[in-house]
Amino acid sequence: MVLLMLFLSAASLLYAQSHGEVDPVMHFLGVTSPEELAEDDLVHLTDYLSRPLEMNVAPSRKLLSCGLFSRYQAMSFLEYRKEHGDVLSLAELAAVDGFGENFVSRLAPFIRLSSPQNPGESAYDSGRILNDVVTKAAGRIHGKEGGGYNYGFKYRLSAGERVTLSMALSKAYGENMPSAGSGCLSWSSRNGRTEVLAGDFNARFGQGLALWNGLSISDLSVPSSFRRNPSFISQTWSYTGSTSLTGIASEMSLGRCDLSLMLISPSVRKIDSLEELSLMPAANLNWNMRNGQVSCTHYLNFSSIFTARPRIPDMKTSADMQFCFNGTDLFGEFAYDWVNMAPAVLVGTLFPAGESMELAAMLRYYNGRYDPVMSGGPRSGTKCTNECSVSLAGEYSGGRSIVVKNSSGIKSSVARQNFSVSVDGAIFPSTMKNGRRIQYKGTFLWNMQINPVLKLSVRLKERFRSWEDERFKTDLRADLSFSMNELYASLRLNGVSCIGLGLLGYLEGGYRNQKCSLYLRSGMFRIDNWEDRIYSYERDAPGNFSVPSYYGRGFWTSLNGSWLYSRWGRLYARFGLKAYPFMHGKEKKPGNAELKVQTVISF
Repeated sequence: MVLLMLFLSAASLLYAQSHGEVDPVMHFLGVTSPEELAEDDLVHLTDYLSRPLEMNVAPSRKLLSCGLFSRYQAMSFLEYRKEHGDVLSLAELAAVDGFGENFVSRLAPFIRLSSPQNPGESAYDSGRILNDVVTKAAGRIHGKEGGGYNYGFKYRLSAGERVTLSMALSKAYGENMPSAGSGCLSWSSRNGRTEVLAGDFNARFGQGLALWNGLSISDLSVPSSFRRNPSFISQTWSYTGSTSLTGIASEMSLGRCDLSLMLISPSVRKIDSLEELSLMPAANLNWNMRNGQVSCTHYLNFSSIFTARPRIPDMKTSADMQFCFNGTDLFGEFAYDWVNMAPAVLVGTLFPAGESMELAAMLRYYNGRYDPVMSGGPRSGTKCTNECSVSLAGEYSGGRSIVVKNSSGIKSSVARQNFSVSVDGAIFPSTMKNGRRIQYKGTFLWNMQINPVLKLSVRLKERFRSWEDERFKTDLRADLSFSMNELYASLRLNGVSCIGLGLLGYLEGGYRNQKCSLYLRSGMFRIDNWEDRIYSYERDAPGNFSVPSYYGRGFWTSLNGSWLYSRWGRLYARFGLKAYPFMHGKEKKPGNAELKVQTVISF
């Protein structure tokens, strides 16, 4: 009730973006909340928000490996550009085979459709040198236990599209010296057909069953989240590099075929001696066709190579495909674990059912002996192993069209009502004494654009697990946002029921324009059981991803701001406070306070 009164009193505040740079990423990936995002995906796509992909002048290699669309879409765009010239508008891009208005509306924030001013001129200066410098520092007071500090530094130099050098270094809380970092050097040929990388990079192929490093989204709540768009080999720019692969890699375009070669050392960050060193050669061959693509991936891991008994703990081969026929997407992947003699397979489809509805379906079978060490595919469990499952989803948009305030261009008018429903059922043929395990998950999402400035979102998630004492878990969440021009206000109420009942609510208001932004959030939570914990995304500076879990009885507040102090630099600051004044006795928990400052310089 208190939160509701606060929201009504703040209704005069107006809204610009509900989660800033996170909103277009969520919309593009097809997730229903920031809490479902993977950090790697957020960092990768946020980079395109600050520096959009120049589709009309980008080399084919960049289009094929950016991870923003499938290779079929990339090839379709390249053929259209060759035949008809540059694409000059989002509406024209939507008419290209394989795109469509819905996809282009999600893609729009990450691309730019610049075109040469004069015939024969390039809209992109290949000799332009760009520098990005990021520094951050944070100090924390952690109740009676004291606090500490951390810091990080990142630098990236880009010489057109041909040479890129990136490096990062960070010190974590509790460490005395910098303990993590990453670095990568890449070179591309003048025609863009060959790229070579050395250092830390990402390798993501197929649908993720065989080789897909880093964290990945497992939530399948809307149809657009069912199909993965592999980025193949791409640079990483991470403070820690903890999820990156280290080694050398190369990608080459051979007509309609693309060849990726890698020599990876999975253990190089952890070894104490050369005897523990491992090497993993890997390759992917991709063949692009008019209506899709097929590819094959293989890798072989040699461990303890400098000992008398080297071994092969992991070796996998996979074949994957993606096709599009009259707006219907078909995709799948078959992978085989040669060491454990175990298969993994998935097949799926994504198709329109009229102008207002989209449907998706997927079947998965992952053998219990299949080793998921390098896998990041869709799943019902925590890993791509020991699973037999089916997933279904549908999304419908209807009602009168409403022009959203502050929106322009394609899909600026949205349907008043938007519904999405997903169901996921899985059997885990466990080797434990209690035998197989069964899990069902269902998600219902309702978005209502009440008027051009007011939006209501309701999400209901239900989960059943046969092997737990408390088999059912219900998660109900409602968000109300009011927006106009540069001011912002939103209210969230979230309840989770499993063992008991966990409640969380917050009110957030703010102001944002091109030069500065300021957001204030305050909330309370009452969660007595760990199984009823609630996750909530917290605003932070670019390159930082924070989704803390709330447990106990307390409150928190955070203040985030940014200031564009020059045309080449922006300053970010964040203050957060969490306290547990409503807990007593042995259950009492210490609170914490943190101040973080970050600068981003681009010139």
